[in-house]
Formats: sequence, structure tokens, C-alpha cells
Amino acid sequence: MGIQIQWQSNTLFKTSNDIIIDMGIDKGGSGQGANPKELFLQSIGSCMGISMISIFRKSRLAEPDNFLIGAYFETDQGKQLKSVNIELKIRGSVNKADILKAFKLSKEKYCPISILVSKAIKINYKLILNDEVLEIN
Repeated sequence: MGIQIQWQSNTLFKTSNDIIIDMGIDKGGSGQGANPKELFLQSIGSCMGISMISIFRKSRLAEPDNFLIGAYFETDQGKQLKSVNIELKIRGSVNKADILKAFKLSKEKYCPISILVSKAIKINYKLILNDEVLEIN
């Protein structure tokens, strides 16, 4: 599996699957696409989400009605990355134990992005089911 990234102009790039990458106007770009840090967060979040949905389907479990993933960095004074924070909000008539199992499998076995990143930087997770914060230790 691989991709190609083609320079378009200024700080604007386009990937082989039509994702636009750019810097914000405040950084000298045109702001037409996600910046590399945003893509990084999107990769971790989408990997967790896709692997959890795949686990629900393969296990023939009820799927959530809504699944929203948020992610952000924490940096130190020198703007070095300290940690990544991932918040997974799930709504629907899904079993708490099934959500916890899918989360654990995704985090530890099926999401290679989070597994790789967690070896280099701390990832903090928050899992919320129908407004209840779940214990994920």
C-alpha cells in the first residue's frame, strides 16, 4: 500500500486519492486543505474508528447510531508534541462491554497507526457512551 503526493503550488499538495494538504493562511499557505498535523490526528482517529466499526460488524454486534472522534495535541513551551488526546463519543443502543472490547482490540491490536504512535508519544483516550465517560484502564 502506498500513496503519492504531488506538489501543486506554494504549500499546496494533492495526494493520489485526492486529499488536499496545505498550510493555513497564517503560515503562508492558502488554507485550502488540512495541514500535516491535522492529517496526523485524522489518521489516528479514523484508524481507531474504522477498526472499531469493523470489530462490531465481524462480531455481529449492534453498531452505534453516531460515532464522533475528536483529537488534539498537547505541546510543551517549545511547541514540541507532549501527547495526543483522542475522544471517542458513541451514541446508540450498544452494549457497554462490547464498546469497551472493541476499543481495547482497536487500540492494542487492529489500529496500526495508534500502536506505532503510542511507542513514540503518549496517547490519552476518553471513551464516552451516551454521555457516560467509560473507564478504559
